[in-house]
Amino acid sequence: MTEVSNNQKYHVVDTANKWKEYVFSIIQEQYLANDLTASQSVIIHVLYENGEQRMSDLAKLMGLSNSTVSGIIDKMEKKNILKRTRDITDRRVVYVYFTESYLKSVAEKRLVAESIFEELMENTSKEEQDIVLESFMILDRIVNRIIEKEETEN
Repeated sequence: MTEVSNNQKYHVVDTANKWKEYVFSIIQEQYLANDLTASQSVIIHVLYENGEQRMSDLAKLMGLSNSTVSGIIDKMEKKNILKRTRDITDRRVVYVYFTESYLKSVAEKRLVAESIFEELMENTSKEEQDIVLESFMILDRIVNRIIEKEETEN
């Protein structure tokens, strides 16, 4: 394995922080545009990653009571972000999922994010684009290995 200098390590961390700040600023603009709280953002993330969820599972995941999560979901329903339905066989079970209109807006925002990436990449050569894309794929594999290791340890 090649020895990495402290200067190279600093540069990688600094660059990663710049990317993180840039991406988070775009995401934050989207959340602010929808006037979302941190708890609402967590629910959106969980549903985006895992699909429809039981209300009780969301409450456990967030470390909140069912009634608190229900209040958060009420506000998100009023904003036409989420819907909830009761289980047909057990009326006590409530499922939460995205509305069609919200999913459409997410798809539109994804297109905006893709266009931002394309704009960034249009000022690079084909070779640089290949390097950037390969680097992201490598980082993705590294992060996935770390996540898998943490999951097996728990």
